[in-house]
Amino acid sequence: MENRQPRLERAEEAVQSIIAAATSELLEEGLDSVTHRRIAERANANLRSTTYYFKSVKALRREALKVAFGIAKRSREAELANLASKTRTDLVDILLVLTYGPDLSLKKLAVTQQNVLMASLDPEYTDVMQQLQIDVEDSVTKLFEHFKLQVSPHQAIALVDGRIFEFILSGGKTDIRERLRDDLGI
Repeated sequence: MENRQPRLERAEEAVQSIIAAATSELLEEGLDSVTHRRIAERANANLRSTTYYFKSVKALRREALKVAFGIAKRSREAELANLASKTRTDLVDILLVLTYGPDLSLKKLAVTQQNVLMASLDPEYTDVMQQLQIDVEDSVTKLFEHFKLQVSPHQAIALVDGRIFEFILSGGKTDIRERLRDDLGI
């Protein structure tokens, strides 16, 4: 007779499966689409499991945000680790990766901006959003120090956000990179 998996191990696997499903849903469809029912379906889990491990939708969304921001942080760190092989002409592309990630498709940018805006408006996520802001500003600071660029990282991030918003509103018809080069004087 095979040994049964210990209860604690099964519970941890269930929680990890729910978190992975919630993170994928968040990244693909947005914060509002992370619901107990949708995540239970996506994780192939019982609805009772999602509500047992995450008493509120906000708790589930919070965990998904933390995981998604952790993934983004590792992506920023990897990008910064490769700065030695980059030139100043790569600066805007690197800045975009540091602030919005490598996928600059219209849908991905719209979902990312929606997630950040919605989470920023809810006090439940204040600490998570503050950490994201610190992490992104630190990354942009390192980028600018590497290229000896005298622009405030906070200002540069605001410019990127504005140009991304403009890109989304235009249906993807504006040239983000060219406008950012002009904005930053590079």
